[in-house]
Amino acid sequence: MPAVYLVRHGQTDANGDKDPGITALGIRQAEAAAAELVRRGVRRPLMLSGALRRQVETARAISSVAGIELSPKAEPRFNEFDHEAILAAHSQMETLEGRDNRLLQAALDQALTAWISAQGREWEAFVNGASQALDDLLRMTTAGQDAVVVTSGGVIAALCMRALSATPGSFVALNRMAVNASITVLVAGSSGTHLLSYNDHAHLRGGEELLTYR
Repeated sequence: MPAVYLVRHGQTDANGDKDPGITALGIRQAEAAAAELVRRGVRRPLMLSGALRRQVETARAISSVAGIELSPKAEPRFNEFDHEAILAAHSQMETLEGRDNRLLQAALDQALTAWISAQGREWEAFVNGASQALDDLLRMTTAGQDAVVVTSGGVIAALCMRALSATPGSFVALNRMAVNASITVLVAGSSGTHLLSYNDHAHLRGGEELLTYR
């Protein structure tokens, strides 16, 4: 039964870039996640990431520390949703930059709820794309092999929502809780894909400075 380790990217560089990379702290978070994957004894892992810079840079840091070979081809179906486009369409706040964190989260939650309620093609494509990418990855694994996917909070929330057969409303709550470089584990078997653990970040608790959410 393969396990799929979904690792959220490290802290991003809030410089207004549309596709930001990760900070020095984000690299440390990725290294902590790598050490945790080694401790857990992932089995001959097949590892890939989304195509966003923060995902790729986190994956490279994990690969370097854990000695796990990273697929040279990124998977864009594991990319995060475009939060700025969603805010522009469903909120009076057009950007997350330079705002109070509580205000940011409230605005984003409201916009995501409206985005989901609209049941448009973008929401459907986002969830189905991530789900299909996971299914394709599982078909690539062999007996006794696990997988590691470096992605973002929204993708992880969508995959967990599917694994739990939960309502779309759960997506917003799951996404809100996501910690940088946290590890979520899915297991796949004959009865489907199931959620084993969500948003585990105990490996980041050695120093509170490692615990971030963006």
